[in-house]
Amino acid sequence: MATMKNSEALTQWLKANCPIYEYMDLTINSMSNEFYSCSVPMNAATGNHINTVHAAFQWASAEMIGGLAVLACRSSESFVPVVRGVNIVFKKPATSAIVAEAHFSDADAKKMNEALETGGRYDFELDVTIKNTSGEVVAEATGSYAVRATL
Repeated sequence: MATMKNSEALTQWLKANCPIYEYMDLTINSMSNEFYSCSVPMNAATGNHINTVHAAFQWASAEMIGGLAVLACRSSESFVPVVRGVNIVFKKPATSAIVAEAHFSDADAKKMNEALETGGRYDFELDVTIKNTSGEVVAEATGSYAVRATL
């Protein structure tokens, strides 16, 4: 897969290659200006027994943001993101669609690409905020990621 700068094309690639994103109807909202964001609707597929967005889908939206930053910023398609772990703290019930967002700066991207060019690997952490449609924080997460050469 080539490095993609178009959110619609990357959304479609993610859904085709990771069917969970199709199931949860994940949409990439932003992958530019150091800001990365995706949304997940509240519906029968993503809801749970208490009429909130299921925790698994909140976690998955937070997890995807680190991979999104790598896919949008990497200088070579020879490298892919791999999640190492995501710690999430739920702050309040997500009773509407959710938006996961994070900042991955140009300096972060430069540091990543320099490490990939010189050492062939890069590890990083990314803080992700998950909000409801009113802009209230419903969860906060920290993801740990590895960027490695494709197999």
